[in-house]
Amino acid sequence: MKLCVGVVKPSLAWQQVCQQEGVLCVQVNLNVDSMDEYCSVIVVDRPLTSGEHSAIENYLNNGGAVIGYGPHLLGVGGTDVRWERIDYVVSEHDEKFPGIQIVDLASYTAIPREANTLRTQSNTFAMFAGRLGGGHAVILPFDVEQMFYDSRAASKNFYFTRERLPAERVSLVSKGEMHHLVHRALEYLHHARGLPYAHLWYFPDGQRNLFAFRVDTDAAAQKDIDGLYRIAREHSISMSWYLDVKSHEPWLNHFSYMVNQEIGLHCYEHQTYEIYELNAKNMEAGLHAMRSHGLNPKGFAAPFGIWNTGLARAIDEHGFEYSSEFSYAYDTLPMYPADNGTLFSALQVPIHPISIGSLRRVGYSE
Repeated sequence: MKLCVGVVKPSLAWQQVCQQEGVLCVQVNLNVDSMDEYCSVIVVDRPLTSGEHSAIENYLNNGGAVIGYGPHLLGVGGTDVRWERIDYVVSEHDEKFPGIQIVDLASYTAIPREANTLRTQSNTFAMFAGRLGGGHAVILPFDVEQMFYDSRAASKNFYFTRERLPAERVSLVSKGEMHHLVHRALEYLHHARGLPYAHLWYFPDGQRNLFAFRVDTDAAAQKDIDGLYRIAREHSISMSWYLDVKSHEPWLNHFSYMVNQEIGLHCYEHQTYEIYELNAKNMEAGLHAMRSHGLNPKGFAAPFGIWNTGLARAIDEHGFEYSSEFSYAYDTLPMYPADNGTLFSALQVPIHPISIGSLRRVGYSE
């Protein structure tokens, strides 16, 4: 059997999730392909025709494994759904899905009638994982395609043991925890079939993890830049610096002397706009000033972490390789943002949104 994920419908979201995971993703034709040997897991990512419904049930009866949103799997093995608003789901140390934190969804969505794991804000089960027919299934309480490209943003508190919590305006949907949940579901389904869950490793050169130190230089004084750069050099750290160009313009050439550091663009005016033209004008002013001092940035990070389609279009048209805005995604692996089914070409590199400044503002000690 091939260890691969088969999708019923070509899906940019599922393709990216599989790329993040490092697993093979192929489209399957349920009316033609022999599912029993073709895929270790099938993703049902749209409603099924009657013929496809029968093919999926046969696949399950032969020991197969499926994952999908409740309405897409409606009636398979007798399943049904109920509709309600889910603010979030949480695992509460569930044995099947350990390590899942709060998955913010903030959506009116379908919960499988058979739900037996994870809980909503109302303390009711949200998701099904277990035997279905002769095989195994995970029925999700959300549509991965819809949630993956949800670009709503909201102010969130980030929890800690102290009374005052740091907050930031970030992606409303917890794409990082959503991906973590899908990872656990794929792992669970493979193991339930007695198969290994084999995937490419997430980090380069066999490293167990990866840490990047990002600096947005917002109106920083030259002596503060020099002090931080000195620390980077003393400890052989290559930092990523995103320049607030207008505030540094009188001494912008100072950054061209930095060694083994990445220099990116933050802005010219410290502002992110809703429309393409204003974002493009802001980028052009910053790029012109930087390039006049021999600085050629490949990365961009928007002021206040704000992402919108007007910004994304400007990022692409100015040739940036990647950008990083936590109002699109945070605490997850890189991805390509999309709008109305069209992928933008600049990679989105999420970060953890709570900065040292955020912690200082709510009274945290050094």
